Amino acid sequence: MREDSNLDIKCRPDTYEIELEEKIEKALSSMNEKAKISLMRRDVEIFGSRQQAGGFRMRAVFGIHHDGPIESRYCMTEVLSTKVLESGKVFKEKRIVFVDEFPMGSEAMKELMPTVRELIERDDENMRKRLFQCEFLTATTGDVVLTMCYHRKLDEKWEIAARKMRDEINERHKDLNVSIVGRANKIRKVVGDAFVNEIVKIDDDGDVKVLKYKQLEGQFAQPNAEIATEMIKFAQSCSRNDSFDTLKTDFLELYCGNGHFSVALAPMFRTCLSTEISKTNIAAARENIDQNNIENTFIVRLSAEEVVQAIDGTREFTRLKACDLDFSKLDIKTVLVDPPRAGCGKDVSKMLQRFDRIIYISCNAETLANDLKILCETHEITRFAIFDQFPYTPHLECGALLVRSS
Repeated sequence: MREDSNLDIKCRPDTYEIELEEKIEKALSSMNEKAKISLMRRDVEIFGSRQQAGGFRMRAVFGIHHDGPIESRYCMTEVLSTKVLESGKVFKEKRIVFVDEFPMGSEAMKELMPTVRELIERDDENMRKRLFQCEFLTATTGDVVLTMCYHRKLDEKWEIAARKMRDEINERHKDLNVSIVGRANKIRKVVGDAFVNEIVKIDDDGDVKVLKYKQLEGQFAQPNAEIATEMIKFAQSCSRNDSFDTLKTDFLELYCGNGHFSVALAPMFRTCLSTEISKTNIAAARENIDQNNIENTFIVRLSAEEVVQAIDGTREFTRLKACDLDFSKLDIKTVLVDPPRAGCGKDVSKMLQRFDRIIYISCNAETLANDLKILCETHEITRFAIFDQFPYTPHLECGALLVRSS
């Protein structure tokens, strides 16, 4: 076990700007080398973190290391080296690193971590026994879900102990609303809520709009609330243009997740069609659309490839029969994609070429460069932004607006 490591868990305010510039340079080099796109640093919109001393990570996962009959400590796994064996298998040399402090974590997370550890150590029979992982999901509203994962069955005694633990946590931390979720071998027990409520405030020239989101335990949620807000504002500004009236055209979002962008952009268009393949995310997106009183949005379960088939009418989908939307009448000029780290890929990128305006949000500059190489066959990059969602790590979020070449 190690107290020190090279894990990206420490905040270094004195070198923040230097580290950010290094990441920007690397991302732009990737665009230039892979996509043959000449992006100048002065033309890139940079959204750095104002929380340079910490407090920006809204969710985090920690292993739990038990030392003897009493002590339990948060930990993470550091990969020291990776090599491919003769058999073809990948071998990773790892070590466990203790995480007694986590300055990157949100204020709620940092406030709760010592209390949770204390209460786990206090109840060896129920809360500590064979516990191997804790996940914190927090929101700026004060809502928190603590997920505790076990290598054993969770019985009624665990539920009683979890309720007692939750009550004590909320009594100690009256500014927070903490729920506990227990997971063990495909079984989930919920004490409180299995979600957090998040609120995003968008200031549009003095007109403050409040967006409400329900973020589910176990599903993807934006890890940095401050930067996620900037990403929404960027996407909104990219949706505005002088070429056509957006309220007379329709909007398409692929990989919509829980509706993070759809909630913010749907009111800017006549109709919003948002697609996702996860049934859980679809249910969350629909709920977020409803609680924001949005009536022009349809959340459907379609892959990117199936969207074209549905719009062109080349294939009928049984799952769409309950959807009160005439796909043949859609006039989609703007599309937003926020794909996983693997990117859109060749086929989806080719499909995107049919739309006039493409807003591309990416968490991986390497795969973004691959997709832009295809998209720039028909489109031009008119805006490019970098969002530091993950300060003090090698990772960046990028945003690009592509407009069809004249």
